[in-house]
Amino acid sequence: MNAEHNIQTGLPRIILHNTISLDGSLKGFEADLNIHYSIASSLKSDAYLVGSQTILDATEEVPQETKEETHRPYYDPTDIKPFWVVVDSRSRLKGILHYYRQMEYIKDIIVLISHATPKDYQEYLEERDYPFIKTGGDKVDLKEAFRELKAAYHIETIITDSGPGLNNVLLKQNLVDELSLVVAPYIVARAEPKIFVGLELDNHQVRLKALDTQNLGKDHLWLRYKVRK
Repeated sequence: MNAEHNIQTGLPRIILHNTISLDGSLKGFEADLNIHYSIASSLKSDAYLVGSQTILDATEEVPQETKEETHRPYYDPTDIKPFWVVVDSRSRLKGILHYYRQMEYIKDIIVLISHATPKDYQEYLEERDYPFIKTGGDKVDLKEAFRELKAAYHIETIITDSGPGLNNVLLKQNLVDELSLVVAPYIVARAEPKIFVGLELDNHQVRLKALDTQNLGKDHLWLRYKVRK
């Protein structure tokens, strides 16, 4: 499936991976991170796609950037660790990217910006040698950005486990190839964000083909679907 997809579209394969409750909630329950990330690791992606809101939601207090952290870290190009690809056309992550760049389980952060991104943010990225891709007018043109990621960084498979905002954009633009859903044994009784809340589609639906279902133990199930295009 990978080779056929890449030949036909010139795009990386995009896998939407999330842990959800039975009612589709993303929060409000105790997610088993060991299960979530072991499954994500088994999918062998070249990059993780992360929305700026997901990073902001996870960020509490970030230490001030040091002089050493203004320099791009060295990595072996043959290293199998994934890139982080961050969508941030509105420069929301200025001043905190250094904290995440130091994570030992990624190669580096690649930032996706648009032509409307403030000039001072692009200068901030250039001064610190963050690789970035500029596409689209007001917002990032994800399809074009993904093509450049594949061409420039040889990224063949991308996983995203972001919230409904980025999930919805990817589905609406018909960019998702596969859904990987870990279903946790909970029903959440309050208004928590749902994985596909507010999804608007031109065809009113996304048709799926079941690929696999596994019992992961601890009352967790793993559902895999191919998106029919």
